[in-house]
Amino acid sequence: PLFRAQMMAAWQPDNPRTCAFRHIFYDDASREAPDRTIAPPTPEELQKLRAANRAAADDLLWDAADAHNPDPSRLVPVQLTGFSSMVTRADAQRTEVGTQRRRVAELDAAITELADRRDVDMRVKLDSYRARHVTLSHRLLVLMGKVEYLRVRRAQRHHHAAAALGAGAGGGAAGRGGGAWAAELSLGELQLHQQFGVLLDDVVHAKALRARLHSLHARLAQLPPAELSPVGAVELGAEGMQHLAAVLAQQQAAIAQLVRVIDTDARDIEIMRAGATLASASGGGSVANYAYTR
Repeated sequence: PLFRAQMMAAWQPDNPRTCAFRHIFYDDASREAPDRTIAPPTPEELQKLRAANRAAADDLLWDAADAHNPDPSRLVPVQLTGFSSMVTRADAQRTEVGTQRRRVAELDAAITELADRRDVDMRVKLDSYRARHVTLSHRLLVLMGKVEYLRVRRAQRHHHAAAALGAGAGGGAAGRGGGAWAAELSLGELQLHQQFGVLLDDVVHAKALRARLHSLHARLAQLPPAELSPVGAVELGAEGMQHLAAVLAQQQAAIAQLVRVIDTDARDIEIMRAGATLASASGGGSVANYAYTR
């Protein structure tokens, strides 16, 4: 009878201390935080769970398992007694594995959808950028062609203006080598070109004369009256000296007036040349308007 009672107690799962089929596992007491992260249990929750599990287990087995607990902050030893508890735990684990697999499949589908959407968006954007690049390249080529055309046209106009300037400086309405360029001008422009050429010749070739007149005027102003008469000249009386002084004064005034006129003409030429240069830079006017901008 005693052996039979012992055999019955060894296979009776209701008594966790005498049942022979028992084993210690570890339950994870972690919980899901509001931000969907895994957080360890609070000390109060952990202590309450430890007390309940120890009361339902063999003290020696539970204390030995707790001594070898790999993570006491979240793992709690739990004893399984009998086959039915093992089957229940295995079913719970299979259910949790299925839940985790479904969540992994959902995450994988979401990642795939995001990747496909990103690929489509990037492909559309790349195609749009390629088309815009081609359009901007064409516009740039057209703009470069226009700039080159304007540069060549400006160089040709300056070349014609230089040829016209040489023809005007040498005299003649159309000038030497005017040819087809002169044929493009109206009668009024040709007359204005001729007048500018004559005026330019007067000013250009009068530079030496103007410098000479300045020098003579300065020397004449510095000479004393006694040195105005050459050596060996006939002595003049008071009336003759007054007449000579009056004549020299008139000549000096005439030279000073001539110098002022030449300076005024030179300034007028500079003003006209500046205006022609401004008209050429702004793109207005004809060739005759800036023929002397060099």
